[in-house]
Amino acid sequence: MKINSDIVCDYIDGKSIDYYKEQWFFQQQGHMFVEPSYKREHIKSVQRIFEKIKEIIEDFVPCNSKIWDMLFPDWEKIIHEVTVNLIVGFPEPNDATVLKAPDGYNNVILDLGIWTKYEGTCDISSLVHNLLTHELCHICIGATIKGIDDDTQSNDYLTNLDANTFHEGFAHLISFENKEIDEIDWNNEKWKKVKDKNMQIMKSALRATDAIEQKRFLYDAIFGNYEEKYACMCGMFYLVNCWKTKGVLGLEEEFKLGYHGFSKRTIEQKIL
Repeated sequence: MKINSDIVCDYIDGKSIDYYKEQWFFQQQGHMFVEPSYKREHIKSVQRIFEKIKEIIEDFVPCNSKIWDMLFPDWEKIIHEVTVNLIVGFPEPNDATVLKAPDGYNNVILDLGIWTKYEGTCDISSLVHNLLTHELCHICIGATIKGIDDDTQSNDYLTNLDANTFHEGFAHLISFENKEIDEIDWNNEKWKKVKDKNMQIMKSALRATDAIEQKRFLYDAIFGNYEEKYACMCGMFYLVNCWKTKGVLGLEEEFKLGYHGFSKRTIEQKIL
């Protein structure tokens, strides 16, 4: 991976970052530049997080590498070309995202100013590794399956829902809790309730025909509280079922089957 850290380095050094306000990622809808805090402790926090992130990027190996090898045989080549932009200046809650640059290539954007809220509340290194695994999985999916990235913005409601559910289902599964898939208690009562609740929402989403209602369902599919993003949860738990039934082969079969019709498959729970 390539690291672009000019903004955060100037910020840490106390230099003006006004020059960067015109950078392409600040021109994206929902990502307009917001002045970061210039308090000394905030800057020191950004610096500490910056050092940890650099270490992880330099030696990065994703969670569930066996699944990566199966789904994305060229994943090392794909992520080698990825630029990770370490910045400050995004509005909440954009701590980690993937955006397409003007040259057509997907970039990972990590806002370290937003990340400061995690210091002292969790293992930052583990969180960084989790989010990088998640975001790079999105990039590998986009590089492997033709048209899926464009279809996450499709004007066709079901195509849009399918593409996002597929994308997020795999990314959430592979990065979940920053653990290997067989280390997780998938039968935990808490997650069973989360699964059941979100399956009911997915059923309602698939029946929606009103344009305003569809717009709301598309937003709720991937935005909001972690456990309430119904497309992410339904996609992930359906893939857990695939894995429980056939192991990594089940995930490979589902990946090859593709994203069209994926949302419906998550509630039918039929393993082909």
